[in-house]
Amino acid sequence: MNSTTTTSNGVLSAIGNTPLVPLTRLFPRQDCQFYGKLEASNPGGSIKDRTAKCILEDALRKGQIERGATIIESSSGNMAIGLAQACRYYDLNLIVVVDPNVNQQNVRILEAYGACISYVTEPHPTEGLLGARLQRVQELLDQVPNSYWSNQYANPNNPAAHYQTMGEIVAAIDGSLDYLFVATSTCGTIMGCAQYIDDHALDTQLVAVDAIGSVIFGTPAAPRIIPGHGAGRPSQLLDATMIDDVVHVSDWACVQGSRRLLDREAILAGGSSGAVVSAVCKRMPTFPSGASIAMIFCDRGERYLDTIYSDDWVERNFAHRTQRTKSTAMTIITPPNKPLIDPSPKPDIIPPQKPLIDPPPVKPEINPPPTKPIDPPPIEPVEPPPTEPLEPPLPEPEQPPLPEPQNADRQPCGHVEIPNLRVKVFKRDDLSLENRLGVKRPLGR
Repeated sequence: MNSTTTTSNGVLSAIGNTPLVPLTRLFPRQDCQFYGKLEASNPGGSIKDRTAKCILEDALRKGQIERGATIIESSSGNMAIGLAQACRYYDLNLIVVVDPNVNQQNVRILEAYGACISYVTEPHPTEGLLGARLQRVQELLDQVPNSYWSNQYANPNNPAAHYQTMGEIVAAIDGSLDYLFVATSTCGTIMGCAQYIDDHALDTQLVAVDAIGSVIFGTPAAPRIIPGHGAGRPSQLLDATMIDDVVHVSDWACVQGSRRLLDREAILAGGSSGAVVSAVCKRMPTFPSGASIAMIFCDRGERYLDTIYSDDWVERNFAHRTQRTKSTAMTIITPPNKPLIDPSPKPDIIPPQKPLIDPPPVKPEINPPPTKPIDPPPIEPVEPPPTEPLEPPLPEPEQPPLPEPQNADRQPCGHVEIPNLRVKVFKRDDLSLENRLGVKRPLGR
């Protein structure tokens, strides 16, 4: 096997070193270079794989947690999945606190990894749903023994994980980068990139992309429906002096940008990636000729098929802004001046009027001679062949009896060994915790 495809430390060693691809069809400016950092290539599907791995491995090294501990985190999806992957690998338990905006596909992924889900339904009076989730985290920490809060909102290992992200971008471009656009939520990604830019004295202009309705940069709070973009409380990691510009985009712009990215570059990415694309559109007139612009696309778009890539969902939430069409990219932002792709119809590879297989020629009808009709030959009756009785169905093979357990006194918890299979079963010793705190435990955990 090629050494470039092997890893030495399991699936977590595949995190990072994601591709930076040139984007030549996304924008009308041909005098600038655009790049996209595809964090969907991480094994858990998002940039949060980096954060989860960095936080948990640091806590394990310092002895703050050990195998068998319970990690608790508030997350709208990507951080939870990154933690679920790392927790499964390091034999840690996980409780994830979510709110009604969580994508149900993410919930199914978390349950597949064995995570427990705790729902909050009512927002905090002053800090919204995020404040309600963090309040639930504190309740769980007080009542679950041997528990640890990874705290993506204030853990310094969050930005530390993305110091490397910026280093990868600089190395891939192999030259100067003029602009970097980063979506914000916890602000871990943008602060890690900012620290790298500052330490290496780069001239890169760092642009934060926040959601309209987010309070990260002091703007008024308002309802938002795109998860993972923006926040309902100020970031504990943000140093605004290290950021050069902020662009606020709406949920509608997230949908537009995501569908444009799919239509023009065949990149199926999440809502925050659409926000970044829309922010670049807003700042397009300010880019000088020859500028290089990079964007971080944080996650996969498969988890948004029921939302931003669903025409029905878009109609329900943005009926006043769009009309339904059959196009996958029905809400693409129209570029000025000229289209990026020739709109003229392309000839079909196989002409529709010509069938794939020619039909047999029709023989002309031969009229009988007018003088004397031809008597048809007598038709002899044909006896049908004798039918043989159907064979009865084969009997079902007898199943061998299951082997007796080798240790009849073994308790129904711990490791249950079956030939060629090892299943890990956990005790459910505190059902009252489920009822009091709304923790949903998946089957098989």
